[in-house]
Amino acid sequence: MIPTTTIIATNENDVARAIVFVGFAKKRYKTMQETGISKKTIVINDGYGDIYIHLNPLSNFIKIEVSSLSCLYLVYSKHVSSFFDDTGSQVLTYRIKKDKDSNVDKLSSEDINHNGTVTVNGFNLVAQPGSGSTFYVTLAHNLVLENYIDSPDYSGIVLYERSKYWGFRETVTAGDAYMESYYTGSNQAYLPTAGKITGALNARCNYVYGADGLILYEDLQIEGNNLGSGYFYISWNPHERPLIDWFTRCKQYLRGTDGKLIPDSSGGYQYEMVDSPVIASTFEEGFYKDDGYNWKYHSIIAIIGHGKALICSTARTQLKSPFGMNKDQTVSFTGTKIFTTYYWCASRNQEVIYSTVTTTYSGSTKTNKEEGLDNWQEELRLGDYVILNVKASESKSRIVEFNFSLSGIMPAWIKITSESRDYQFAQNCPNVGMGSGLTTSTAMLLGSLSLSGAGSDIQVKTKTVKTLYGNKDTMVWDTNQTIGSIYEYSYIGGRDINVLMYDNKDEDDCFIIFYKYTEYNDTSSYDKNVVPPVTGTAFGSISVSRTHKFYLSYKLPDNDPITEFIDSYNETRTGHYVVNGEFLPDYAEPISDNYTASGIYIYNASCQINTNFMVYTYCLADAYDDDRGYIRFTFTKRIIGLIAIKNDGYKKEFTFYDDDKRLEEFAHDNIAAIGVF
Repeated sequence: MIPTTTIIATNENDVARAIVFVGFAKKRYKTMQETGISKKTIVINDGYGDIYIHLNPLSNFIKIEVSSLSCLYLVYSKHVSSFFDDTGSQVLTYRIKKDKDSNVDKLSSEDINHNGTVTVNGFNLVAQPGSGSTFYVTLAHNLVLENYIDSPDYSGIVLYERSKYWGFRETVTAGDAYMESYYTGSNQAYLPTAGKITGALNARCNYVYGADGLILYEDLQIEGNNLGSGYFYISWNPHERPLIDWFTRCKQYLRGTDGKLIPDSSGGYQYEMVDSPVIASTFEEGFYKDDGYNWKYHSIIAIIGHGKALICSTARTQLKSPFGMNKDQTVSFTGTKIFTTYYWCASRNQEVIYSTVTTTYSGSTKTNKEEGLDNWQEELRLGDYVILNVKASESKSRIVEFNFSLSGIMPAWIKITSESRDYQFAQNCPNVGMGSGLTTSTAMLLGSLSLSGAGSDIQVKTKTVKTLYGNKDTMVWDTNQTIGSIYEYSYIGGRDINVLMYDNKDEDDCFIIFYKYTEYNDTSSYDKNVVPPVTGTAFGSISVSRTHKFYLSYKLPDNDPITEFIDSYNETRTGHYVVNGEFLPDYAEPISDNYTASGIYIYNASCQINTNFMVYTYCLADAYDDDRGYIRFTFTKRIIGLIAIKNDGYKKEFTFYDDDKRLEEFAHDNIAAIGVF
């Protein structure tokens, strides 16, 4: 009698694969009967997964069961130029094929049945874990895509330096059209115990498993106690921020004495809302004009569990206060004043020199010098793990503008005078009296005015005064001169952490995160008095060098995190300041003389943890500078990566170009969310 065949599979494609082995199974069954082998289960691996053939001679049937096979998918949204364009979506699926050692061998393009919900109502690219082939994907609209889920807001005096965090609602408008509210990440998550999609406004995975595989915490939320607000000073500028103690709130399921969840009348389980201890405190210490003034604030990006979050913290310590108005600075100067008197000679029809008086001065005076030195520190933390810690130093100095008179304020001075006369004047113009001509006096302080300890000199500009019908004994000469402001600035070190995308499982026991930060080497300086205050005049110097670095960090259960550098791109800028008004530096504008950009830019990142894999994808672009001083990016390729959680963290990456025929009007540089089931 021919054995009966029973096939159990996850979808139609798996059934088709299993049927191929029916003939083989029948032959194997006949051999077993003839030889008396009692083994009842045969395992066959075709590179995609295991197929179990169960033989039962007593019942005379063969049962072929396909194990849970892994498949990753990318959900694309095509490029659009307007909010009102139909975006649509395209799902590409790939089988994860394994070699004989159970390592990932390749991705095989296949059209696989799926039960997915795709929405376009977010800022980012998020695929949530699901059950079997069920998934929920939130795509960003092309026109509001944010490459970072903690998008900073540097718009002046703001409450939060980083205004968007996971689940943040923001109204989007296009011209005069009012659009619906969008979410930074996804506003939905699959709840395993309930088997449904539920809200997840503050956490990507809105639940935490217990050791027994049952939901321990659910409905994770971020809360904060606002303790007031303050003006947190950055250099001379105030930024208003609230003082907040951050904590988490969630549902905690109740268990009986037997350790099992307690049912409730609605068919669910009993729970209570619980608050965690404070996980991050904003603070401000000291007086902002004093040395040692410091503050720290936190950007709560997402909640990952009870009392655990993805947090970016920024701290500043003011080692030297820029408000030190009583810090005397000695100004030493030497120079020469040339005083020349002219008269109009009618017989020669021109001005002629009557006399020249040369006076040499040297001396010193006091002014105020402002100096500031800040240490900055940023930290990216996921639960109990510090992902990144970077530091930077910011220094600035400025000589306060002041006036002095050559004849008045010098505590010590030397005057040497020499005088010469033009005797041709008396011969050629004998009838011209002292009060009958135009008198012009020119005063110049030549040489240099040096500031001890400032590291640069001030050149004082020439002054010219003309007095009609005066004489050399009564002529009024303005002896006041203006000095100020020398300004020097530098910013060196790491700063500006941003998170591109993350996912986590079991709080911080398993996670994957993409992030970037910038290494700065910026300097600039200018001196108000090196040039006359003529609009459009160039002065000072600017030198900017910045490297933007991208990283991937991931952690397997019961292991330490692993951090990998992906790539970076560089920006350099040299230039000067330009006069934009009479008084400097208040109306000075930075102008670029030369700008370069090169390297690799990472964008469109998406990742997910599900089944036994971490999967991720991102695009790479070549960075370059155009002829107008702006940075541009050209797409080169898309990377798809897999990390096997249960196979010693085996990691494999694949490179994709626009060569998949299934894309049609979509392209690999379109925004795409990745998932695995």
